[in-house]
Amino acid sequence: MSSPLIPLNTAAHLRRHKITRKGFQLTILVCGRSGTGKSTFINTLCDTDIATTPEKTTEITVRNRKIELGESDGTIISLSIVDTPGFGEHIDNSGHAETIVKYLESQFDSVLQEETRVRRNPKFEDNRVHVCLYFLSPSPRGLNELDIETIQKLAARVNVIPVVGKADTMTDKELLSIKSSVMENIESHNLPIFTFNYDLDNNYDQTEENDALREMLPFAVVGANTIYQVNDEFFRGRRYPWGFVQVENPMHSDFIALRSVLFGSHIQDLKDSTLDIIYEKYRTEKLSKDPQMLARLSIAS
Repeated sequence: MSSPLIPLNTAAHLRRHKITRKGFQLTILVCGRSGTGKSTFINTLCDTDIATTPEKTTEITVRNRKIELGESDGTIISLSIVDTPGFGEHIDNSGHAETIVKYLESQFDSVLQEETRVRRNPKFEDNRVHVCLYFLSPSPRGLNELDIETIQKLAARVNVIPVVGKADTMTDKELLSIKSSVMENIESHNLPIFTFNYDLDNNYDQTEENDALREMLPFAVVGANTIYQVNDEFFRGRRYPWGFVQVENPMHSDFIALRSVLFGSHIQDLKDSTLDIIYEKYRTEKLSKDPQMLARLSIAS
């Protein structure tokens, strides 16, 4: 598999580096059926075993884990990982999307309640989710009914980015077919995923970069934390009888591009979209139905 390289010295990257160099907070929701590579991807992203494969459960649960990551340039990332053990694992999965949506809305409600206080809590934690990585099963048919229903509902409350895990288990031809089917399904059902159009600066460099990223959707990733050495080269990857798959090689995986989106090039876009569009829409809907809360907000302001 080949992927276009995302240039790391564009004006957009430099702008975001300036924004994030003092550290930032990001909350990622990871959703998808068991066996799609979610836990392995998160462990690779965090370079530690923060995610474990949960035991089979009788119902879906939502849990939040926090970790601080140190980047090579000194940036500190306060990362929250929200996962959903049990999603899609039962005979009747009809309520699973609603369970996740309720969690997302509960974080919005916490912020809204804080906004209505005359005296704000200086230690208040904003746990609004900035992006959902929705992991898909590698099917040539693309999305199934649960995927369509879940993405449709989640996209109203969070930026959704589709991901195909375990890309090393597919041939290039199979992977291209799966990517094509997924995007055809997304377009035919008008699913509002994050398509890298949110750019207040209307920057040409980022427009070009966004075009390349849209061509990669859904991101096809490989996860692994095992370090191999071949001659003088060290890399994370997986070993097969025919050779190696390198996690951070753009010819093998979209991992490095997705990591750049989350921790660099589009961190501010994801956060701005969450606060300025998704949360504001929810906030407006909530206040229109609750005149007392609107009055308290006016006093607090």
